[in-house]
Amino acid sequence: MRAATESGNHGRRETTKDVACIRLPRGQTRSSAHVFEVPGVLSPSACDRARDAVNEAFDAGRTTDRGVSLPTHDVMVSSLPQRCQDEIKEALELAAGRVSRELPGVTLEFSMSRAFVIVYDAKRQKGLKKHTDGRKEGATLLLLISKPQRDFLGGGTRFFPGILESSFDAKPAAGSTVVFPSDTLQHEGLPIKCAGCLCVV
Repeated sequence: MRAATESGNHGRRETTKDVACIRLPRGQTRSSAHVFEVPGVLSPSACDRARDAVNEAFDAGRTTDRGVSLPTHDVMVSSLPQRCQDEIKEALELAAGRVSRELPGVTLEFSMSRAFVIVYDAKRQKGLKKHTDGRKEGATLLLLISKPQRDFLGGGTRFFPGILESSFDAKPAAGSTVVFPSDTLQHEGLPIKCAGCLCVV
């Protein structure tokens, strides 16, 4: 599995005040689920570095999986070069801090030791069936490091907020994070149609 790369400026935002936070789904329909998109927390050049490092680890067989219930091929963030780890950590901290501002009384935290990259591949792992992430009273931060329409077609995350509400999709750009409740919100990884897609979780 390979991912293409492109060059870009490595600009960093230092505070959550400079970062947008979008409640999903977009438009007039409001869901009871707290799902947010925080765009542009990882620069294009940092995405490229992370993609290349994940591809190298994947090709070398440095992968893990989550068992039969969620049969994925994952690369642990802790196995990537330190620069990639630091850039991903900064991006996730920025996203968590920004979403925390939207949820009074809630401070989102995460553990880098548990962070991993899901490797979707159109020939093998195209998507992921409906599930919850099972982290009690926690949140999932999903950071896309592949570029839609260049590295892959299709994909995205579909959310199922409840019986009386319609499902909706999140299709973030590369370098953007989607944040949602881990233990209560069912979701699935929509199939990709060509090449590969990499998401940090």
